[in-house]
Amino acid sequence: FWHLYAKSVDRSLASLKHSPYNFKSLHKPMKELIEYSSGLLQRNSGGSDGAEQKKYSRVEDEMKKLIESFSEILIAEQDATWPHSNNSESCEQMKINENLSRWKHATVKDWHFIVNSILIMKYSRHFCENFGKTITDLSWVLDTLSQSPVARSEKQTANKEEEETRRKCHSCRRRFYGRATLCEICEAKLPRRIGQRDLYHVEVPDHASDSRHWGHLVWMYCNWMEARE
Repeated sequence: FWHLYAKSVDRSLASLKHSPYNFKSLHKPMKELIEYSSGLLQRNSGGSDGAEQKKYSRVEDEMKKLIESFSEILIAEQDATWPHSNNSESCEQMKINENLSRWKHATVKDWHFIVNSILIMKYSRHFCENFGKTITDLSWVLDTLSQSPVARSEKQTANKEEEETRRKCHSCRRRFYGRATLCEICEAKLPRRIGQRDLYHVEVPDHASDSRHWGHLVWMYCNWMEARE
């Protein structure tokens, strides 16, 4: 089991590093651990067995490692994505870099949704008691985002667009507010060009029990811990 599980984790982490669209890939190894622990519980229902208890403890350790790896990837991608005040590369240079991965296309708002969706789970006792460093690191990401030149640039752009006068769409001739040449309706009809216009917009379901929620991986762990009590 552990050999196959290790391969499953490697594939899932590699998939997440490639694109934020693949964050749900980490749910698979977590489900494998939950199913494996269920089998251990059934075999050990007659009493306490030292060997089985060790396997059960390893399951919990692997769950923690998976969540920590998840957090580490987010922190690494955020650090690589947004320039800090001491970064010589300008915001504009980052936007036109042809080698940017899809992580690079996430907006400041996307990052806030991602990190806050995970930090929602800090209200669970099991998350707080076992992931103090992870919670602190993710909170630091939010602070870094708010201080980023890109964040300030996005706010300034949003303010400018609100102040713009109405203009005509070059395609349908409708009037709209903004600096673009096409209205949102016509813009949406254009083919999406990966690497240039493929912005990632985070979906935020109401419940962490929803697999589309960025906090779902942590929710699975907390739910499993509660079931053991």
